[in-house]
Amino acid sequence: MYLDISGNFAFLLLGIVITITGTQILELAAIAASVTALIWWIDSGSENTVKAINNIFKTEEDTSDSPSLPEGWDFDDPWKAPDEDWGWKNKEGWSDTPVVDKDGKFVGNWVNKKTGNWLHPDLNHPKPIGPHWDYGDSKGNKWRVDKNGNMTPKIAIPKIPY
Repeated sequence: MYLDISGNFAFLLLGIVITITGTQILELAAIAASVTALIWWIDSGSENTVKAINNIFKTEEDTSDSPSLPEGWDFDDPWKAPDEDWGWKNKEGWSDTPVVDKDGKFVGNWVNKKTGNWLHPDLNHPKPIGPHWDYGDSKGNKWRVDKNGNMTPKIAIPKIPY
């Protein structure tokens, strides 16, 4: 999370609010203030500002915050444990091999017994997402893993009450 301790970003927000709600003269002043504040905010170049901008504009290829996949993990073989520290776990408990339901969907995850991280195969997922694995860590972070091992963060979108 990024906090604007210096208050520089407040000028930008004020300008945006006035632009949306103000009159034409106020709009021009607000636009000028917003552009000035934005330039001032970006130009400050503080490490937190750069991190905040990078977090907002993360691309699928940006895996700097992603965990490492186990060395033995094989995208195409969901029946094989990623390595010796991993076992299959579902609501019934631990198993040596994955469990599938009557529709052929995997029930449970490969779980690292030391870290709590998990991998779940979703190799029949329809397009546009297509085949992938889901990866989660013990902190609740989740990623979608493609065939090349690229990890894209999965972001939870909060439900808006009506």
